[in-house]
Amino acid sequence: MPVNVQQALDLRLNKNLSYAQIGQIQGVSDVAIFNKIKPLLPDQCNEVYKAQRSDILSHTQLKILSSISSQDLKKANLQAKAVSFGIFYDKERLERGLATERIDHLHLSASLDDLQAERDRLLALRSGKNGGIQPSINRDSPTIDGRPSLDNGCQNRDIPK
Repeated sequence: MPVNVQQALDLRLNKNLSYAQIGQIQGVSDVAIFNKIKPLLPDQCNEVYKAQRSDILSHTQLKILSSISSQDLKKANLQAKAVSFGIFYDKERLERGLATERIDHLHLSASLDDLQAERDRLLALRSGKNGGIQPSINRDSPTIDGRPSLDNGCQNRDIPK
């Protein structure tokens, strides 16, 4: 009978059952359970690494940067230098839980407000609740697929001629 790895991991990690108990539940030997799930279980080295990952990354970054000689830097082109610095900088900030990009929340909020207003306007047009204003067909404006476009009052100012 094959080992149900997902169930075995759940029983081991969440229910704290022994390999023998899990084997009894699944009808297999404790050795079979151990062999299947042991490589998937967190070990002390993994836990230490995860807890110290940003410091390990910073130390590795320092070792790599220290190993680069002045001659190596002179040989590298400007793009390689800039890209390498940017990657190291971003990854260290990411590991430390710091921002790696800027977001203009004010602009984002304004855009959401604009989208909501446009949605409301379109729903009003669709339901006929647009204050009696009906879109008119402007026969002088450019056409789309041979059909006249709707005149939105802009006279298609943004379309280059």
